[in-house]
Amino acid sequence: MQGIYYIENIINQRRYYGSSFNLNKRLKQHQSDLKNGTHCNIHLQRTYNKHGDIFRYEILEETNFDTRRDLLDYEQEFLDKNKNGYNIAPANGGDTMARHPNKGQIVEKIKQTTIKNMKNLSPIERQRKFGNYGDRNGNWKNGSSIKHCPKCSNAMGYYAETCGSCRDRTKEKNPFYGKDHTEKTKAILREKLSGDNSWISGIDPKELSYTKQYIIEYTDGSIKEVCGLKIIAEEFNTSIANLHATMGRMKQGKIPARGTFKGINIYEKKCHR
Repeated sequence: MQGIYYIENIINQRRYYGSSFNLNKRLKQHQSDLKNGTHCNIHLQRTYNKHGDIFRYEILEETNFDTRRDLLDYEQEFLDKNKNGYNIAPANGGDTMARHPNKGQIVEKIKQTTIKNMKNLSPIERQRKFGNYGDRNGNWKNGSSIKHCPKCSNAMGYYAETCGSCRDRTKEKNPFYGKDHTEKTKAILREKLSGDNSWISGIDPKELSYTKQYIIEYTDGSIKEVCGLKIIAEEFNTSIANLHATMGRMKQGKIPARGTFKGINIYEKKCHR
């Protein structure tokens, strides 16, 4: 059984989300690692060490993806909403050091080990280890393992066609295209993710790290900054889907000459959080 699961602290409802192609086995592995003190997530392990097994291990949703990549992309949607959860890295792994509580000690230990190993290398060993330059090196990749996205120029993986932000997820290229949740799953999601149960209930969108900021340029020359597309859609009394499509044309320099957005320009504000 593949799908999405979570581990929840029953005291403060803080969650860790994950995915697997064998949910029952993966949840048992989490329990075993915590019990043995070998869990890869330091925050989960420290909570377990201090309070014991105060977690509940639940299957949130069964899925039917063809590839691990598609399942990870879907898992990332839950991680993006898990603002103060236990997860310390993206769904596909990535950086686990930035939020590690022992980052300073770990970096120093790696530094000292590297210095020690380098001092112990003889000149011949150095040449053998570091002497394969250019295309003689198996990791050459034409000079870098990083390329730049042809659409937005952001850094991306060497073998990727575009960066994650510019990846085409329309129609058949969307892993969930042509699929639908079961009625049982829809009922569970409605109960757990909406209304008073929603994890973002009462939270200002500005406080959410993933909320994008937008600039609205009006016909009279005035501008306004807003957070999130929902506010813009409500102001112009339109759907977010229509707003997305219109902004796509605006991005190409096509300012509407009629209709709801006549003479209006809306674009994403580039900022660092």
